[in-house]
Amino acid sequence: MNGRNKKLSNWSAGGLGNRILGLISAYHFARETNAKLFVEWCSLDTGCMTPWEELFSVRNDNIEFSNWLGNVNDFCSQRDEHIWKVHSVTHFKNKNQKKVYYHRNRMTPSQIIKVVEENADHRRVYYQEDGISPSVTLDSIISFFECVYFKNSIVKYVDEFCLTKNLRFDNTVGLHLRMTDFNKTPNFQHIDEKIRKIINSGRKIFVCSDDKFAEDRILKMFGEENIVVNKKSSYVKKYDTHQKWIGTAGQFPSSQYNVLRDTDSVIEAAQDCLILSRLNLNIFSSGSSFFKVAQILAKANN
Repeated sequence: MNGRNKKLSNWSAGGLGNRILGLISAYHFARETNAKLFVEWCSLDTGCMTPWEELFSVRNDNIEFSNWLGNVNDFCSQRDEHIWKVHSVTHFKNKNQKKVYYHRNRMTPSQIIKVVEENADHRRVYYQEDGISPSVTLDSIISFFECVYFKNSIVKYVDEFCLTKNLRFDNTVGLHLRMTDFNKTPNFQHIDEKIRKIINSGRKIFVCSDDKFAEDRILKMFGEENIVVNKKSSYVKKYDTHQKWIGTAGQFPSSQYNVLRDTDSVIEAAQDCLILSRLNLNIFSSGSSFFKVAQILAKANN
C-alpha cells in the first residue's frame, strides 16, 4: 500500500476470531486499492472488551487503529454522510441516511474494489465483515501479519510456553473446543477416541477452550503427561447470567450472543491462538473463526 488519498475503514466488533478475519479482508481490499486502512476497534463490545493496543503491534503507517467507545447505534448515527459496507447490522438502515449497504452475499470482491476506487478519495468507505473474503490471497495474509501482529509480550509468553512444554508441530496436535455461545456441542465420544489414537502414536495434545470445564475434563481423563493446557485466569462469561448463551442480546442490540469476555480472557485467548498455530492442526477440525485464525497464522508462518 502506498498510502494515497483513498481511505478504507473497518469497524471491528464481535469476538477476537471474527475481528481478525475481518481485519485481514479489510487489509486485502485496502492493499488492492492503495487505500489507507482505518480500523475502528469496538473495545466496549462484550464479545471482546479489550483495547486494540493490548493485543497488537502495528508496523505500517498505512494502517491506523483507534478504539471506538460507543455502541452500534452511535456508530450509525454519527456517520450519516459516509458510505460504508455493513454485514451484521443491516436492520439499522434508514432511508434518510446517505449510506450504501453492502452484504458479502450480494457483492463480489471486484465490486467492493470498484466502490473503494470510485468513492474512497472523497468519502470514507466502511467495510465491516466477520469472516474472510474468498478473494484474500496468501500473499495478502502474510503481508497483513507483517504489518499487524500480536504484541511482543504475547509472542514472548507463547515462545516460553512452547519451549517449556516442548510443543512442536511434529510432536503435538492442537485441539480447540468452542463451547459457551456456539450452536454445536462437540462430540466428546468421537474426540476422546481420536485423542487415544494420538496418544498411542506417541504425540501430545494441546487443548484450549472458552470453557474451563471442557479443558479440565480432557486433562483429568488423559493426564498431564499427554494433555497440555494453557491454564487461564479468565474465561467467557454470560453478560446476563439469567439468560441463555444464544438468542439474547448482549451489550449491543445487534448481537444475539449473551457473552462477556474481559481483557484478561481475550489476551489469554490470543495466547491460545498463537500456540495452536505452531502445532499440527490437521487432525481435529472446528467451525469456529478462532480456529480458522490459527490455521491462517500457521500458513502465514510457514
